[in-house]
Amino acid sequence: MRWAPALAVVCWLGAAAPGAEAAFVGHGGPVKGLALTSDGALLVSTSFDYSVIVWRLEDGAALDVLHGHDAAVNDVVVLPGDERFATAGDDGAILLWAFGESEPVGRLAGHVGRVVDLDVSADGRQLASAGWDHTVRLWDIANGAVPRLLEGHGGPVNAVRFTPDGERLVTAGVDGALRLWRTADATRLAVWGGGTSAVNALAVADDGRTAFAAGASGEVHRVDLHDGRTLGHFRAGPP
Repeated sequence: MRWAPALAVVCWLGAAAPGAEAAFVGHGGPVKGLALTSDGALLVSTSFDYSVIVWRLEDGAALDVLHGHDAAVNDVVVLPGDERFATAGDDGAILLWAFGESEPVGRLAGHVGRVVDLDVSADGRQLASAGWDHTVRLWDIANGAVPRLLEGHGGPVNAVRFTPDGERLVTAGVDGALRLWRTADATRLAVWGGGTSAVNALAVADDGRTAFAAGASGEVHRVDLHDGRTLGHFRAGPP
């Protein structure tokens, strides 16, 4: 489980004991990304201060403060199995880390602009990255194969999400369009929408049938992943 982006340097989360709270204080700049291990024991945070911190949720202790990026670190995902995690930054790098290690155990190079979003397939074999170089890359982190390049966006790409079965990938960005890809061969299956309103975040429902796209318009749209129909939208009214 993860959240992104987070805007506060200090975040308060409920600890393991009912009613208890722990303060996670350590970053020297805005926090950009958060991810939890599946057992809820550890939290990983990334920051504008170039650092990555691994926290113990039980008491808020910073177990590791990690440095490997040469710029702001935008996102983090914990890989299935809770042994490794990946981070992405404004330096265009994607770093692979092992819990308990102080140095990266791998580096995925290829983007020529900042990398702002990551997602990992449920089986842990594929990692998707969204770049401001107008591309998406699919990395085979199981065997280290050459990444597949997904091109066609008309601007920076802000968000990537796998469907639960890992067979498709939804991408979106500044051009306002949603693109659907088949992950097996990086074939683009569909392009929906587009316009002046950028899409900044994506989520895919557990059934793999619908996606939620949030953007600069202030609305969240629910989209049918079969035909691209907008099934509804959410917009908060005035306070």
